[in-house]
Amino acid sequence: MCKYRLCGLVSLLIILGCSREAPVLLDDLSSEEESLVNAILKVEDARPPTSKGLQPFYEGLSAAHAEVRRIAVRGLGRLEQPALGSDIVLVLTEDKTPSVRIEAANALAQSAYRGDVTIAYPALLQVLSVELDSEVLGAVAQALGRLPMQGVDTLSRVEQALLAASATDSPVALLGVARGFESFSRLHREHGLTDQSVARLEALTGYGRTATNEDQGKSAHIRRLAIATLTSSGKMIPSIISDALDDTDHEVRRLAVRGIEQLDLKVEQTSFFEGARKDAHFTVRTEALRLYGRALQKTAGCVIVLQMVNDPNPQVALSAIDLLGVGCETGESHAAMISKLMQLAESLPDSSPKIPTWHQPAHALVALAGLSPDRAKTKLSRYAEHGIWQVRMYAARAAESCRVVSLLEALAADPHPNVAGSSLNGLHSAVGHAADDQYIAALKRGDYALLLTAARRLQGSSHPGALSGILEAFTRISRERRETSRNPRRTMLERIGELGDASITDALRPYLRDFDPIIAERTADIITGWTGDETQADTKRLPTVAVPDVQELRTFEASRPVLVMEDGREITLRLLPLDAATNVARFVRLAKKGYYDGLTFHRVVPNFVIQGGSPGANEFVGDGPFTRDELTNRSHLRGTIGISTRGRDTGDAQIFVNLVDNIRLDHNYTIIADVVEGMDAVDGLLEGGRIARVRIP
Repeated sequence: MCKYRLCGLVSLLIILGCSREAPVLLDDLSSEEESLVNAILKVEDARPPTSKGLQPFYEGLSAAHAEVRRIAVRGLGRLEQPALGSDIVLVLTEDKTPSVRIEAANALAQSAYRGDVTIAYPALLQVLSVELDSEVLGAVAQALGRLPMQGVDTLSRVEQALLAASATDSPVALLGVARGFESFSRLHREHGLTDQSVARLEALTGYGRTATNEDQGKSAHIRRLAIATLTSSGKMIPSIISDALDDTDHEVRRLAVRGIEQLDLKVEQTSFFEGARKDAHFTVRTEALRLYGRALQKTAGCVIVLQMVNDPNPQVALSAIDLLGVGCETGESHAAMISKLMQLAESLPDSSPKIPTWHQPAHALVALAGLSPDRAKTKLSRYAEHGIWQVRMYAARAAESCRVVSLLEALAADPHPNVAGSSLNGLHSAVGHAADDQYIAALKRGDYALLLTAARRLQGSSHPGALSGILEAFTRISRERRETSRNPRRTMLERIGELGDASITDALRPYLRDFDPIIAERTADIITGWTGDETQADTKRLPTVAVPDVQELRTFEASRPVLVMEDGREITLRLLPLDAATNVARFVRLAKKGYYDGLTFHRVVPNFVIQGGSPGANEFVGDGPFTRDELTNRSHLRGTIGISTRGRDTGDAQIFVNLVDNIRLDHNYTIIADVVEGMDAVDGLLEGGRIARVRIP
């Protein structure tokens, strides 16, 4: 029996990965149990390479308190060691509490993440055939569907097991099965689905469409997953799309638009597009524009795109402007496109960081450069001299299309590294290694993204100063001892290995003991290749971010941080400290220190995510050291907030907000919170939207 009243609710929410309140019931722990949970969290974060350090996990698995057992088995899965699967299987098959078995199913799949399914595959297949609890059944189906399996026979058995499980009458179980089908179809597209599976998924696209009770949310989620699965497997048909475009759930309608491109007849595609482009929800209209650009624009022209430039939603309008740059057949629409883009490009406001209206003019300039370079050239100088650095960055992108090398050379020295980086990319496209002097000059700067770009552009260089410039930059930023320097340092090492030889072996030897094992191991490979002598890395890791204790987690659970944006709008978050203890703790610590104050959302991708929290307003500048991934069965639904990474365990405090359901991010990116108020403010954010402060109650 569950040892506390809301165990069933907790397990339900784990299955759903939903954004409703999931209470952290750790206030009834004894002092010994609390100490054990603290120990489990620390060992989980330490990622011990051998079984010697795992004792707290095994103590937790035998604890009387179900929540302690759940945290322990989750921790075993997060180590992603297939050999630990046998211990997880025992929990999955023998624990009496559904919430613990649910966690065990997810942990078993996570343990097999790197490809060894020897233990996980047969265990999950067997449990799926005998499990009686609906919530656990759904979790097992979902875990089975996401295993990285190989072999026709294996894949066929899994598909048949999911199909059999889909006969359940339980919405919770069916939701898990639908998640399993979606993962299975996406990960194994080459396998294809049987006619029986396709028929079942087609039936699920209408599941609960008329529901008015508390199951309505789950029903819509099932419909979304069914449509996504049919689309990823190439099995979408007109009747499904027609029904889905009339669905009350806008995410169902958006996903239906993604399937339109699979239809053979252009007349069908055009008919469905006409309805989607007039949809009441902006995400559906944005998806319709993407469809049009991929499938219809070359033959149907750009008149409709021109009309959608005037859409009241800024993301739709910007998407339409970008599509104009792709172009259409010459004729009346071509002239109208150039006229519209010229008009927008001329509307650039005066330099002022408080004016948020630069986006349409900047996008228009880049589109104009693709469509009519000569006309765009007449606008470049004003953009290149603008006081808002993002405008200058767009000027660099336009100058690349126009091949204005002199302007790119000037902007390569821009004080903002993101402008300089865009300019280096433009120079590489335009003149290649003729700009090696600019790439080498950029190596003297400190921004990691710029250094990465410069090192990339020097690949194959014969410049006499290239090797020394890269080696100096590598040595300089290595002294900073920041894990977030991994990407530029790794790229610099590639260049050093390419351009150097055994004569500089002594300069590299200190990095065999580098704090970053990736750098130490690559250094060993390079030296071995140069000298022929087997060389081993002996890395010395930096201290990790402090792991919070249970008392801190309770504090975080009660908190509702608010992102106060520069325009006055507010975004209220619900933190998920028991899901992501270390990453939540760092977010709160940095917020209290004012780290996020004045930072921007530098990346805005319509119908995907907004990303921000970087002092450099780019992908490669963040807080260090890295934090570990803290992965759960929670899904990246619209409004959830994740931690941006560049590989396993590389969190640097940058955050992203999911604008739509991004199921493909599940089990790969840590979720630390969800938006409980202010999603309209999230939807309204444009590139460069600034966080004035984070208010922590």
